[in-house]
Amino acid sequence: MQQCPENKENINKDAINLRAAFLHYKDELNLPYLHSFPQNSCQIASYLFAKIMHDKYPASNIRIIEGTDYKNAESHCWVLVDGYVYDLTSDQFDGIDAPLIGAIENILAARFTIAKSSPLQDFLNGSHLGSEAQQLNAIHLLKTDRGLHD
Repeated sequence: MQQCPENKENINKDAINLRAAFLHYKDELNLPYLHSFPQNSCQIASYLFAKIMHDKYPASNIRIIEGTDYKNAESHCWVLVDGYVYDLTSDQFDGIDAPLIGAIENILAARFTIAKSSPLQDFLNGSHLGSEAQQLNAIHLLKTDRGLHD
């Protein structure tokens, strides 16, 4: 399902604002791996982006994608919102200069084989993303600072 153009434009702006907030607050949010954003923080960044977008755009189809590079024993996460790719940490990889915001294709797809595609709630099971209180505090701060209210 493709989203209406107005939603895509708004979600793109929200993604850009959220990435700026991650960079600004990465040391203050006290969540696993976020202190090194965008390096090694794809899981927590993808979850927070997906959660905030789900709250703001509840009719959107949001999935967190987990990919594996079997050759190099690496994994990576990104988000699909109504079929568009949002990878706020893709620029941690060589040859990629900017995050993927509302892309039609993931340029990392050739490297990372999709191992799992999960709705938001399923993704939380078994993940190590900090306590619920830490997550809620981070979400509140990010929404308040960047105007990402529901």
